[in-house]
Amino acid sequence: MLIFVHNLLMSVRNFFKRIVSWELWNFNVLYAPISPVWLWYCLRSRSFWFFTPSNPTITFGGFEGEGKKEMYDQLPVEVVPLTIYIRNNIPFERVLMKLQLSGLKYPFVVKPDVGMKGILFRVIENEQQLRKYHDRMPVEYIAQEKVDYPVEVSVFYYRYPWQEKGVVSGFIHKELLQVKGDGQSTLKELIERHPRARYRLEEMEHRHKHRYDRVIPDQEVFYLSYAGNHNRGARFTNLHTEIDDPLLQVFDRLSHFNESFFYGRYDIKAASIEDLRAAVIL
Repeated sequence: MLIFVHNLLMSVRNFFKRIVSWELWNFNVLYAPISPVWLWYCLRSRSFWFFTPSNPTITFGGFEGEGKKEMYDQLPVEVVPLTIYIRNNIPFERVLMKLQLSGLKYPFVVKPDVGMKGILFRVIENEQQLRKYHDRMPVEYIAQEKVDYPVEVSVFYYRYPWQEKGVVSGFIHKELLQVKGDGQSTLKELIERHPRARYRLEEMEHRHKHRYDRVIPDQEVFYLSYAGNHNRGARFTNLHTEIDDPLLQVFDRLSHFNESFFYGRYDIKAASIEDLRAAVIL
């Protein structure tokens, strides 16, 4: 009886926690409030796709349906990790051949060429994992060098076409969903105590059940997800006080690279914020 009451109380607590924590809301519910604004701009511009001219070289201006290859083509090659594109219906032997020719080494990441919210994002450690991913993948995907820089940020940028200088309107640090070991607790126990992971138990069980009994060494960080977005439990910290002219100059140079990018978000990994400010963009 006591166990039943405890579980019931925990369920009620989790329910109310989801209500007051907006980052746990359903994607459609979260963005529903902007629908009236969307409709107003559609009427005002007399076009449902009124925003597409903002980035004319990207499908729908980058709002929806654009491939990652399209995005990478807007950038200098030196700032893009080694990436290969793989059709999901080719024989696996051809995938291995593409890997060999490209020089891409394990571990690397895979994700759909057209995708969002970290869906089907995986870290591939060996050939067996890659074969399993390829056999189950319903769409074209990319295999990309795994970048292990410690700092991951999102930079929101816009620039009017008739101006040389743009605006960094947002600067956010991303902390991937992770737990830190204490040398005594199992991974399952750490997940159940984590302030965000404990609300994603079904997802955690699907991803990590085979590791649940592992005791994580003291102070060792175990990543529960490598996808840096709210949908996968990442924590965001506002870095607006770090926005300055050297940072803006980096993204002005990036946006001028093909002279057709005016509005969007850059997701970047760097050794530090200072290194990002000092980046040389040719």
